[in-house]
Amino acid sequence: MAQMKKRCAKCGVDKPLNDFHRRNTTCQQRQSWCKVCIREYRVQPKNKTRQRELDARPEIKTRQREYRAQSENKARQREYAARPEIKAQRRKSRQEERFAAFNRIGGARCVLCSCAELIFLAVDHADKNGAAHRKQVGGGNAMAKWILNATDIELRKWNLRTLCCNCNTATRITSDEEVQNTALRAAKQMIRYFKTIGRK
Repeated sequence: MAQMKKRCAKCGVDKPLNDFHRRNTTCQQRQSWCKVCIREYRVQPKNKTRQRELDARPEIKTRQREYRAQSENKARQREYAARPEIKAQRRKSRQEERFAAFNRIGGARCVLCSCAELIFLAVDHADKNGAAHRKQVGGGNAMAKWILNATDIELRKWNLRTLCCNCNTATRITSDEEVQNTALRAAKQMIRYFKTIGRK
């Protein structure tokens, strides 16, 4: 009976099946490379010589030095930004920037419920075109910077106003009048609640 053969994909020689490793212990299929080719490949230096030649090039060395310098600069920047006093200073600067931006579009107070807590305020687009605007200039601090640098014509074009987070969310599902009435009812209920606590 003639012995079955298989052609090695590496050297191209037809060899008996015993010259090929099994793919696993339970499978009858064989590896595509013969045992000799696999052994020769494993003893190769993994292109270390080629890598040393590349590392010795002046442009490669310069690029590596620049990358290391950038990494060190980024590490120093992260360390500087992590300081508590720097964090507090940046937080204060952002709050001042937001306060100035709200004043440019009508004041740092919700136009529906009169909430004046800066942390709860947000920029609202009365014409419901906020997604397109944020896609152009960004949201958060980027929007505040845009408001400070924009002209009066640009501000009127986008019809910006100040709302608190609750009113901003509520205007997506109901009218401004209903939101204002709801905020008024909630304020009256809160006044009655505090009066009740005061009597006790």
